[in-house]
Amino acid sequence: MDRKSSQGGHRRADRVKKRKFRGNQFTSEEDTSFTSTSATKLKKTEDEEVIIEDNYGYCILEFISVFTALTSLVLCATCKEEIKFSRTASRGLGFKISLQCGCDDVTYASMEARTARRSERASENSQFEVEEGTLYEAGIAD
Repeated sequence: MDRKSSQGGHRRADRVKKRKFRGNQFTSEEDTSFTSTSATKLKKTEDEEVIIEDNYGYCILEFISVFTALTSLVLCATCKEEIKFSRTASRGLGFKISLQCGCDDVTYASMEARTARRSERASENSQFEVEEGTLYEAGIAD
């Protein structure tokens, strides 16, 4: 038997026939009122009604115009002078915002800076509690 004739003559039983093209998948009409797949899944579930708010999300803003407007409105709490905003530590689209004022204190508006300030305040509060404990120790009247 010839090799070329054996290929076309018999098909294998375990080989599945290729599916036919049934239309363009990108031209089908879809519901585009929701922006994400999660939102469409939540909309399809009928047990709970979930409110989808469009005011949360990422946005690109012009740093100079926004923060120059804020500079004219915001004052430092300690020295009562205007605060100057500047960008530091740029990485791709992300950056840290530094705040400078007349009291020569540069602070950073980042999560690390907020947690550091929070821990400083907590240590100050615990120090006051220790001092109060030494003032009011158990005495004769107790």
